[in-house]
Amino acid sequence: PVYPNGTASGPSLQDCGVEGCLYDLEFDPTEHTDLATSHPELRASLYRRAIELNMTVYQTPRGFMPDCNSAELQAVVEGGYWAPYAPLPYPLEA
Repeated sequence: PVYPNGTASGPSLQDCGVEGCLYDLEFDPTEHTDLATSHPELRASLYRRAIELNMTVYQTPRGFMPDCNSAELQAVVEGGYWAPYAPLPYPLEA
C-alpha cells in the first residue's frame, strides 16, 4: 500500500447522498461503516439540525462564474499572472 502512508489502499469514494452518512467516530474513526440505514431517524434528526444551524451562519455568495471572454480577465492572463477575479466596478483602461 502506498496511500497516504501505507495504512490504507486509497480514499473512500462512498456516496453519502444529500443527507450524508452516519458514523460512530468513537468506534469507527476511519469512517468505514455507514450507520445511516440502521439508524435513519438519527441521521434525519442530525440532518435537520445541521440545516437549522446553517440558517444562522452567513455564507459567502457562491456560484459566481467569470466571463472568460472579458477584457479584464484577458488582461490578467496576458499579463502573465493569475489573481482572484471579480468584475470591476469600472472599465479597465488599456
